[in-house]
Amino acid sequence: MANHEDVVKATVAKGFNVPLNMVGNNMNIRDTLSADIGDVTQVTAVLEDIFNICIAYDDARQFTTIQDIVDYVGRKLWWYNH
Repeated sequence: MANHEDVVKATVAKGFNVPLNMVGNNMNIRDTLSADIGDVTQVTAVLEDIFNICIAYDDARQFTTIQDIVDYVGRKLWWYNH
């Protein structure tokens, strides 16, 4: 099974129709992908389904980089598993 970082990156790549190898941890979601909150919400909804977690809208609005999403999902997974 892939780790959560790989799954987040693959989900972002698919959601924004960009090659997976172009999705880096420091990629700025809004600048590089030209994403707005609606785009981010769509990707986070997919991540919620994949990981069976809840990503609050206010939290999603704070995501700036792919690493922000990776870290958030990691914290949620840790919390739900402990």
